[in-house]
Amino acid sequence: MNGYSHPDYAASLAEFGHPRALPRSGGWLLERSITDTPYHDAMGCYPLFACRDWSKLNLDFEELTNELVSVSLVADPFGDHGSVLLRKCFPFTVTCVFCSGATPP
Repeated sequence: MNGYSHPDYAASLAEFGHPRALPRSGGWLLERSITDTPYHDAMGCYPLFACRDWSKLNLDFEELTNELVSVSLVADPFGDHGSVLLRKCFPFTVTCVFCSGATPP
């Protein structure tokens, strides 16, 4: 594990949120409290979200369904993923700038 997907990198960003491991995909999110609510959201590590196994990211996200109201991130453009996988992980909104020039639905 190295670079943006390394646990030490996520830990270095703890001032922005509590580092939360995604065990299946090997990525990290920064979990944040939403002010004056009991809810939490999460963001990917800055500047790019990277993980070991992109094909398992949706499984990690399924486990977070009842814990986080939203997840936002910028996927590593060199990651082993495509627009179909990202849409599976983010069924409500995916803006894919690098996906063959197609406009998201």
